[in-house]
Amino acid sequence: MLCLTGNRGHERGIPDELMKRKNHAMSIDLQLLPQTGDAVGQFESHGGTLTTFSEFGHDPLSERSDLIQQRETKFHERYTDFGPFFYSSVNGDNSIFRLGLLYFIEISTQLLSQIQ
Repeated sequence: MLCLTGNRGHERGIPDELMKRKNHAMSIDLQLLPQTGDAVGQFESHGGTLTTFSEFGHDPLSERSDLIQQRETKFHERYTDFGPFFYSSVNGDNSIFRLGLLYFIEISTQLLSQIQ
């Protein structure tokens, strides 16, 4: 669950709950958002810190770009938009992310069985 940590007078809490209380949420043009690397740099230059995690495990398809592409295509046929993953996760519901992850593993297993 994502929970915003308060600093500089900001509240702590779950994003949707904070929005409902304050009702200050609005849509913005995506062109206004910085790229990930730029956003990280800005955040850190203002004293913020992020925890990075090293890779773990091994993708058994890592040396087969054709199968990786097949996996991505098949996954995106079912999950065309990552928005629901992010939205539900930051609001305390990991079930959609869990289903997506299990489906990704299932596709990987199916493709792996083709080459063994």
